[in-house]
Amino acid sequence: MRDPASDRLDEPPQSSGYLDSSPVLSESEELRNRLALFGYLYFRRFLPPEPILELRRRFLAILEEQGWLSPGTDPADAVANPLVACGDPDPDYLRVHALLFKVEEFHALPHHPLLMDLFERLFQDTVLLHPRGVARIFFPTADRFTTRPHQDHLAVRGTEETYTAWIPLGDCPQTLGSLQLAPATHLGGLRPTQPTPDNRGTEVRESHPTGSWVSGDFEVGDILVFHSLLVHRALPNSSDRLRLSVDYRYQPLSLPVHPARFALNDGFRSWASTYAGWNSSRFQYYWQTLRLNLMPSLNLLEESLEHTDDPREAATLKLLLDALSLARLSEASR
Repeated sequence: MRDPASDRLDEPPQSSGYLDSSPVLSESEELRNRLALFGYLYFRRFLPPEPILELRRRFLAILEEQGWLSPGTDPADAVANPLVACGDPDPDYLRVHALLFKVEEFHALPHHPLLMDLFERLFQDTVLLHPRGVARIFFPTADRFTTRPHQDHLAVRGTEETYTAWIPLGDCPQTLGSLQLAPATHLGGLRPTQPTPDNRGTEVRESHPTGSWVSGDFEVGDILVFHSLLVHRALPNSSDRLRLSVDYRYQPLSLPVHPARFALNDGFRSWASTYAGWNSSRFQYYWQTLRLNLMPSLNLLEESLEHTDDPREAATLKLLLDALSLARLSEASR
């Protein structure tokens, strides 16, 4: 691997914007070096706009039905209805999120060949896409719902070498609440956390002790890729519109993955109900035939189920084992 201090990387990303890696998209080693040094990659016009805008249309149709758009406005503009403003983990938010989660195009987008090829080149390994993508809808002028500084690894677990692809569903200027990253903070490992001021979640205590934040405006097709330990946060949405974006997580198949990444146990969703009505089975249960490096293993999960006296723990373990039902065949063939 090239010395990170060489001429291609001697300029740190400026506080005014992301370092654009589009000019070196074809240079896999350079991309790996930048990712190792800064903890993120930003690409302009990486994806074609058509699948992103189609997913946006599908989401907005659901949000209009649920009363989340301002009456009398063009749904394409995503003007928010402030009377129903909510956010994770509010029950109304989780209920509508479960409807978005069922959209077939939402699950097809992360399998796009351009994304899979990028991660294959970055990992030099078979790519494991986590099936539980996240759709994010942020209301305007509702600072209590703005994502605080955090690291994804606390929620994702498994290997630290898990990466998020963040994709806004349409143009996303900073005023709409785009992401802000703290470059190189992944090098400091997992950071202590504390409750957020409103006790809606947790945030890292010392988010960026060594430098400035970077952010930028997005056009449709732009993407961010960042390490699970990179500290990041959302900017406030100071517009009158909803911010729509999606998160997808990728890792090398050979590295450990937590079984919870494959189960739906929030009470709103199941894989059977998610897949009901889909036109294709291509991306359904695709992980069940892969050679997953599960940690904890299937054997340990089954032993835990056998010995637990806690009904809630037993129900969770059953969900995990059901989601991984075919993985035992792959695990046994190792």
